[in-house]
Amino acid sequence: MSIVVANAESNSPYFEHYPGLDLNEHVQILDSCESGADESKAIKRAIPIILNTKLPATIPAWKVFVLPLSRKKCFIAFFYSHTLGDGMSGLAFHQSLLTALEKCIMDMELDGSPTTKRIAPAFDTPENLPISWSFFLATLLGIFLPKRFVSILGLRAPSTFVSSGTWTASPVFYNAEKHATGVQTLTIDGVIVAQVLKICRSHGTKLTGLIHQLIVHALSQALCSTPDAEYFAAQTALSLRGALNVSKDEIGNFLSGHMETFRRKKLMSGETKPTVDWAAAKSTTEHLAAASTTPKDQPIGLLRYVSDIRSWTLSKIGEQRDCSYEVSNLTRFQPESTAQKCAVVEMLFCQAANVTGPPLNVNVVSVANGPLTIAVSWQIGALGLAVEEDEESFVNSICHNIELGFEQLASGSKS
Repeated sequence: MSIVVANAESNSPYFEHYPGLDLNEHVQILDSCESGADESKAIKRAIPIILNTKLPATIPAWKVFVLPLSRKKCFIAFFYSHTLGDGMSGLAFHQSLLTALEKCIMDMELDGSPTTKRIAPAFDTPENLPISWSFFLATLLGIFLPKRFVSILGLRAPSTFVSSGTWTASPVFYNAEKHATGVQTLTIDGVIVAQVLKICRSHGTKLTGLIHQLIVHALSQALCSTPDAEYFAAQTALSLRGALNVSKDEIGNFLSGHMETFRRKKLMSGETKPTVDWAAAKSTTEHLAAASTTPKDQPIGLLRYVSDIRSWTLSKIGEQRDCSYEVSNLTRFQPESTAQKCAVVEMLFCQAANVTGPPLNVNVVSVANGPLTIAVSWQIGALGLAVEEDEESFVNSICHNIELGFEQLASGSKS
């Protein structure tokens, strides 16, 4: 939290220690929620403001937003660049903040100087993320060979998960003046979550596997008038903290990704009830579990072979996107100790628009003994629809179908 990216616009950026933090630059108090107002609506109004904040490049790329909801309740958002940390880093921050608030002494003098000047070593080294020749060559051939040969040889590269029949919405684009993030959220009651988790266990799957199935159903329905959309290329953010023995309390990037292709569901006219392919959900669960146990041959490790990251990134402008959507599930926020002075009762996790990434980012997190929140975010204009209102309606239908899936699974478990 005390580093900046130097020479960010060059081909050789690097981390540099920042000498001191001015909290006026890193903390913003939003207008209070009016007495008696709907707190959830106030939070939903604040989220786009936060996600569309442009942080100056001259200071560490993070900011804390505080939205007072009442005398004893507030919404605290930790907004930070992905260059500083992964999704789990956000949980680490909130755990540290919760611990500090429990121990807070109001009359203590605060010092804004960072306590350490050590910059963490690089994560994507050959020692941490070894790449075998077979994996490297398979990826290389998967990129350059015609796709029919790639299929015959069984080679896999990120680009080979996408075909002419894969829905990826609009090509990659960037307009600095109009760049903005859209976001929709939904909250699942903790009781329903507990019932659905029990059903998942009975089918040998975990929640992420189920969520993929609910998304595929929702997209299949939302794209019912788009016959060319035959497949969905799905990416799942994969934490490598366990494989690398990295503490959950450490802030940094310790993740990779897993790709999978799902066939579009053929739905009957007017069919709204989500159907779950439990075999596919179990298969996803097993693949994710296997991929997260080893640092070897992780796709993220291939980035060190790209000699010019800047040019490689810019080359994506105008190209087809690499996948249809991404799921990032932080699972559950479990405080380290029982709260005495303050507590986290609900949590939200979402991302700003990913220019070179998928059209949709689906972010999931829950609180122990509390609700689960799902945020779906997108780059305004990236869904390939005529106007922004159509995009909002499209994403709203996806959120509604995911929520309906949870509710119907839970109600079915009672019957």
